[in-house]
Amino acid sequence: MIKPNLAKKTIELKEFLKTRKPDLCFLSSLITKENLPKISVITPSFNQAKYIERTILSVLNQNYPKLEYIIIDGGSNDGTLEIIKKYESEIAYWVSEKDRGQTHAINKGLRLATGDLVAFQNSDDVYMPGAFAAVATAYMLKPDVDVIYGDFFHIDESDNIIDEQLLIQARLWMQVYLGTQIHNQAAFWKKELHSYLGFMDEVYTFCMDYDFFTRLLEAGCIVQHISKYLGAFRHHADAKTTRLQHVSHKEHDRIVRIYRTRCPLLFRLLPYALVRMGGKIIKGICHIKDKRFDYLIRYRI
Repeated sequence: MIKPNLAKKTIELKEFLKTRKPDLCFLSSLITKENLPKISVITPSFNQAKYIERTILSVLNQNYPKLEYIIIDGGSNDGTLEIIKKYESEIAYWVSEKDRGQTHAINKGLRLATGDLVAFQNSDDVYMPGAFAAVATAYMLKPDVDVIYGDFFHIDESDNIIDEQLLIQARLWMQVYLGTQIHNQAAFWKKELHSYLGFMDEVYTFCMDYDFFTRLLEAGCIVQHISKYLGAFRHHADAKTTRLQHVSHKEHDRIVRIYRTRCPLLFRLLPYALVRMGGKIIKGICHIKDKRFDYLIRYRI
């Protein structure tokens, strides 16, 4: 994998998120549109008028032929609804009503979704150009795969790319001992999985996706990592990541305690720190194979 020019990528992203661009096309002429998977994207929202338009544009500007976009708003009063109405002709369904929080909103959207693949993108995060085309191509090449996920960028309030996050093929023990290996900002999964694995656990207000992806890995779902930048996670002062770190840590620790007992016996017998070190070494080797020595030096787990 070639190191991306973050400055150039920033310019491309800002242009992508500036306005609606119905003429953009990311699909290869070799792809038969009739065989494309239907993709349903859910955006949970509450008082995110500052960012939600860029989230919406990052979905609609994919210009994906078989898109079902669903926005579940919790009753915003900050101008969010005016932004949603601006694009409602291209939104399959939206509602603004009081709910039980982000996890409940995601589940409401997932229950309404009819796509072959589903995903959720928070109302301050965005997709990268060509994300849906890359996922659809991977899906058509390997239709038995249950989860497709990629790498992603970290961005600031003004859409400047400040860093990248490279991932590798996820394993249950790595998900438990090293933390999140599949991130919702860059992940898509088969809707049918919810029929037997359930939806997001509403006991979690922050780590619902960490719990869900850990559950998928424990169930033996087939996951595929693709070396494409599919999304971007936004860092800003009002983000839940910033405001609710104590909640995040508490929920994360609870999930680790639950699923650690379900990892292979070998990992449970070894010291926790030793297993973590082993995981880091494996990830480091993967970055070396990709010739990303720069990433290895400043190593992000």
